[in-house]
Amino acid sequence: MCVFFDSLDSLLLDMQQASVYITEHRFPPHLQHLLVYGRFNVGIIGVTRCPQALDCLWHYRKQCLEWCYDRLEGDRFGDQKYLDAWPALYSLLKIAQHPGVNAAPWNKDVSEYTRDAEGLVRLNGQPLVCYHFQGLRVFPGGLVMPQAIDYDSRLSDALMNLVYMPYLHLLQQAAETCGLRASSLRYAAAPRLLSVFRSRGRGRYWVQTIRSWAALTVANAWLLVPLIAVRRLFRQ
Repeated sequence: MCVFFDSLDSLLLDMQQASVYITEHRFPPHLQHLLVYGRFNVGIIGVTRCPQALDCLWHYRKQCLEWCYDRLEGDRFGDQKYLDAWPALYSLLKIAQHPGVNAAPWNKDVSEYTRDAEGLVRLNGQPLVCYHFQGLRVFPGGLVMPQAIDYDSRLSDALMNLVYMPYLHLLQQAAETCGLRASSLRYAAAPRLLSVFRSRGRGRYWVQTIRSWAALTVANAWLLVPLIAVRRLFRQ
């Protein structure tokens, strides 16, 4: 899910007069092998109401209806790899240049997150427009896995505090307002507490406390893992 941290002004300025607007994954050097899954990401796609953009959307719709699976098959992968052909097909297409548009875990290693004097989050000196929270998992008991795939590196403290924490607070508020409860992953069941305990200190899990979240570490696992167990028991 892409979540916006700023207005669309920076995005629209970057898009300019383009009819189609797409974002690259912006993989760091050690993740270039992931280009086999697509040069572009579908988290953000911008189009205008013009013949070329409408033709693009119609053709894309047809492709996705014909084949859209979560597997690599030839030159196809989900709804994503179709975009690789777009720059050659659409003359009015613009590839995003703004680093804060569709920032994500897979490009965090080429990104520096800071907060300016006005309290706005910035990425490499530019406003963070929207962040793609791919792989974030919320489990029963207040257990959170910020990124299911670590992409060979952990989340930095700045990224966790400036981007992930505000989003987790919003999720908590929404859950309390709507009476929602985390039940399980989309792709797998909630992890066993023994595996969570064994993973302490590796940056994989965060646990909801009274007012915020805490990283599961060797020092606090003896308190936080039983807390998760008690919460799960009362939510069954």
